[in-house]
Amino acid sequence: MSHRTAGADRFAWVPRFAVMHVMKAYPRLTACGFSSRRSPDFYADRAEMLTDAFLREVDRAENLLRCYRKTKIVSYLQTSYGLKHRAERYAREAGADRGACYVSNGAMIVAAVVEGFVIKRVGRSSPNVFINISARPCRDSLYADSSRCREPSDHPSEPWAAPGRSNVIPFPGPLA
Repeated sequence: MSHRTAGADRFAWVPRFAVMHVMKAYPRLTACGFSSRRSPDFYADRAEMLTDAFLREVDRAENLLRCYRKTKIVSYLQTSYGLKHRAERYAREAGADRGACYVSNGAMIVAAVVEGFVIKRVGRSSPNVFINISARPCRDSLYADSSRCREPSDHPSEPWAAPGRSNVIPFPGPLA
């Protein structure tokens, strides 16, 4: 049995500490994407990023991102909001219930950072980001069937290990 299905409250693939590191690296990031601290729901949306439901959303987003290649430059054709909808479609195609397919914009951004993609804000007032992601998945059929999609490690103590990857999570700046 895969660790991904080993239990509803076991999140070996998206540990809370990884989300906390992303939150520290991007202080204006919320579950809804980037936001102004003047927003009335800013702190509630930030707190939502540490819930089990949000971790499941990040996991769904990572499942999609593993089927795409990173490009050398940020693609200005794809935003986190568009990719969030692809992740929801992908989850439905993989057999998840319609209610269990939701992925927030913030979850897609967190997943991109954790997976090592480069992000760039669309604009100062936009909650969305551009990502250095290829325009097409590794294969046009159901994304998960692609042999080029990176598979996560089956070793629970190394949740970030995947073929060709180190266990170091890249972040844009110092986290201390």
